[in-house]
Amino acid sequence: MSRATHADPAALVAACVIAACASRALEGASPPLLLAMAAGEAREAAQALGTGARLAEILTQLSAGTWDPPANGISLDPYGTVAAVLWCTTRATSLRSGLVSAVQLGGDTDTVAALVGGLMGCRLTAEQVRAELPWHGLVVLPEPESAIAGTAAALAIARTIQSG
Repeated sequence: MSRATHADPAALVAACVIAACASRALEGASPPLLLAMAAGEAREAAQALGTGARLAEILTQLSAGTWDPPANGISLDPYGTVAAVLWCTTRATSLRSGLVSAVQLGGDTDTVAALVGGLMGCRLTAEQVRAELPWHGLVVLPEPESAIAGTAAALAIARTIQSG
C-alpha cells in the first residue's frame, strides 16, 4: 500500500519496518525486542525489494548504542527517519518524553513525532494520552466536516487523474 505515496525502494523498506514496529508495539514489545525485530524486518524488506541492508545496519548500531541522531536534525532520508523514531521510542519513559525528544531533534520533526506518537500511544487510552499531553487542548483543529474532507476528496481526485 505504501507504493501509492512512496515509490522509492528505500521508502518502502522504511514503511515495512515502521508497520512491523507498530504491530509489535501494539502487542507490547519491549524496546530491545522492538529494535531486534525492526532490524530483522529491514533485512527481509531490503532483500525482497532489492535494496542494500543499510537500514538494518543502522538499526544494529542503534541497538548497540552507537547511533546518535545527526546534530543538524533529521533529514528526509527514510532510514534516518526510522532510526530517529526508534531512538526516541526506545529511550523515552513516557509518550510526552518521546514526543519532546522527537521535536528537539530538529529537521523533519513532524514525521518523526507522528510516528513516535503512534508507536508509543497505541497502547494508551484517549484519557491516558490526554493526561500525558496536558497541552492537547491548545491545539486548534478544523471541524472534521470542514476543509479536511474537501482537501482529502480533491487529493483523491488528483491522484486518480495522475495515475489514470
